[in-house]
Amino acid sequence: MMDALMFNTGRTHRGHFGTYKTEFTGFNTNFNDPFEANWLLSIETSESTETAETRDDQLQQETEDVSGAMVNARKCYRGMKFFIEEAFENKPRIRQKFGLDNYDDASQSQFKMAEFLGNLYKLSSVDFNTELLAAGCPSTRIDEILTVKNALSTEDTQQNMFKDNEQVATKGRITQFNTTYAFDQKVNRASKVIFYDNPEVLNLFLFPRHSEPVEIFNVLGKATDMANAPISGVQVRIFTAPAAPAIVTSTDVNGEYGYASIAPGNYFLEFSKAGYMTQTLPVTVLASGAVTVDVQLVPAP
Repeated sequence: MMDALMFNTGRTHRGHFGTYKTEFTGFNTNFNDPFEANWLLSIETSESTETAETRDDQLQQETEDVSGAMVNARKCYRGMKFFIEEAFENKPRIRQKFGLDNYDDASQSQFKMAEFLGNLYKLSSVDFNTELLAAGCPSTRIDEILTVKNALSTEDTQQNMFKDNEQVATKGRITQFNTTYAFDQKVNRASKVIFYDNPEVLNLFLFPRHSEPVEIFNVLGKATDMANAPISGVQVRIFTAPAAPAIVTSTDVNGEYGYASIAPGNYFLEFSKAGYMTQTLPVTVLASGAVTVDVQLVPAP
């Protein structure tokens, strides 16, 4: 399941667990306190854990920061290049010392660019400072080389550290999410034993259709639009008569729904979602096997 869906499903199942806690604890003492509290704590911890999407966004920001530092580095170089050429117009060997001939290569790499700026700063502030100042180069421009170089090195290091930490972060996230999911899986498995003959309650603890083995369902199907595209979030109700209690579920991300342990008999399935016309279809559930009821929803006028 997707992370957000897993947390939402877990919170819902935990709420139902509180309602039927006596049945669960009577079945297995491992469901005694502090199981319920620990489940909530695990959900909250998972919800506050950095997601893969968040890390992707942060990596993009790190990349943008490095790109910005590289832009400043190139701008800094262009400013110094003017004064280097002014001061050493007739001294190509000195100009080469400043790296003017290998700048293009350095400008393609953060590491090389930082190294290039370090050399540029040393030559400008120490070895040829007098000549550059005489050519009209402001001392503040020379000082700026070191500032820009340090900023580039810092951004490059932060980006590399973030990338290096990705495997650790991913492992930690997966471990935490699996811990949370394990609570829900345990309750889900137990519910299939405790409420085997009570479909009204059993179906409260089922995972979305795509996360359950298909053989558990004896009423199932798919909701699509007029173009045969799946529709998620369709509310599905099964009942014996309009005034009778209904068991409610909804379609998953694939537009699929399912009910387990529905007793043999004649029922109605009602499908509804905002923006579509509600449809009600008859269904006969047999003593064995599964019945499939697909529906194609029509847009509301």
